[in-house]
Amino acid sequence: NNPYVHDDELNWFLWDKLAQNMDMFDFVSSLIAFRKKHPELKQTRFLEDQDVSWHGQRLDQPNWEDQSRLVAYVLNAALPLYVAFNAQKDTVHLELPSGSWQMLVN
Repeated sequence: NNPYVHDDELNWFLWDKLAQNMDMFDFVSSLIAFRKKHPELKQTRFLEDQDVSWHGQRLDQPNWEDQSRLVAYVLNAALPLYVAFNAQKDTVHLELPSGSWQMLVN
């Protein structure tokens, strides 16, 4: 479940342990900076069909079944953004849309 509403040790960042957790701090800081630089990640309205294209392991073939542990999509913006979430324990090979893509987070 989403722990966002928990104001307890589940979500607290231990600032006195920052030096020990610098890798995580740097990682999260870079994600925040990336989001701030990309307006397509700051939607103030619900996405419409023209804003997003859904995929699975193959392009345009999302798997909406309950047992599926993969979702992929492209945010159609000035700078298209391909996003894939794989919750399976095994590596999944994805068919990417044409173009030049750079991995930002793995």
